[in-house]
Amino acid sequence: MKRMMIWTLAVLCVLAGCARGGMGKAGTTVAPTSTALACEVTLLLPNAMLDGLQEETVTLLKAYEEVDAKDLVGALAENGAIPEGSEALTFQADGVHGVIDLNRAFGDGVATSGTAGETMMLASLVNTLSAFYELQDVLVTSEGKAIQTGNNIYDEPLAP
Repeated sequence: MKRMMIWTLAVLCVLAGCARGGMGKAGTTVAPTSTALACEVTLLLPNAMLDGLQEETVTLLKAYEEVDAKDLVGALAENGAIPEGSEALTFQADGVHGVIDLNRAFGDGVATSGTAGETMMLASLVNTLSAFYELQDVLVTSEGKAIQTGNNIYDEPLAP
């Protein structure tokens, strides 16, 4: 009886080792594939009436500590809050003030969106960045220059 149990345990151990797939060809170890880390961030998006912002939580496929302004701008563009193709070129923040320079797609999109559109796009961007980085204001530029529309020249920091 003891021999039968020992043989059964030995066979089970061998089978368990094979099922894990621990060693690959030529004695190399096969590492398990890791899944991407994900985190949730809050975006401030224009509401349906375009007269205010609403919070929306989205999932980004990276660790929270690695989220940067480029990720936030990408998420805003994916959710239709800012023009498609918008990208952050640079972003700096000192804990109080932020400065973001975006590409031409953003500047052109804001300039051609009309009063309500430009207001909502800038509000969504500034409020999202201000909330994420805990800033009092953000200066927004496009290709290093102030954004000019038919309604305004945005050459000063905007507060949330």
